[in-house]
Amino acid sequence: ELRARHGRAPRDHVASGRIAVRLGVRHPFAVQPLLEFLAAHVLPGVEAVHDRTYARALRLPHGLGAIAVTLHDDRVDAELELADFRDAAVAISRIRRMLDLDADPVAIDEVLAGDPALGPLVAATPGLRVPSHVDGFELAVRTIVGQQVSVAAAASVWNKLEDHLGAEMAPDKLIASDFDSLRACGLSRQKQGYARSLCQLVCAGELDLEN
Repeated sequence: ELRARHGRAPRDHVASGRIAVRLGVRHPFAVQPLLEFLAAHVLPGVEAVHDRTYARALRLPHGLGAIAVTLHDDRVDAELELADFRDAAVAISRIRRMLDLDADPVAIDEVLAGDPALGPLVAATPGLRVPSHVDGFELAVRTIVGQQVSVAAAASVWNKLEDHLGAEMAPDKLIASDFDSLRACGLSRQKQGYARSLCQLVCAGELDLEN
């Protein structure tokens, strides 16, 4: 369903399709809190969480894609649908970043366990991860959109923006869009100003949101 909403990127002269990979994790791995966080911040039409699987559409350097990651106690199974197989390494790297899979939970828990307030919490749920993101620009715009509105209202605005600007949500498209069109999507004058300033910095190469 997610891929149907975002469409498919052109596939002329490129290798495309599906791949499945198994990602190792360092133990302990607190799966349930991670899933609960992802589920609480789902953007309808872009993301979904069902049981232990998180799925979403994804903008990648060579086209649109989709991922579905299933979290197990000892590993993460990832299924990728790519418009261009050259994006496989980027997609996997973003998944690892989103799930904080490269963290050293033993070292982190050892430090936090020494705190009188945090120690009991660490003992109760070892191996907590700090969720991140798979798309820095998307995260920044979602932060602007979500200011002083409910999660549901922010999701509605985001989906209208995607309908207006296209699934790629490119910074230059947002800059070129007129005030009335963005207002119709639910962006106030102030939020438009923030979004345009963000896009200008990204387009000028002065702000790298992927590092």
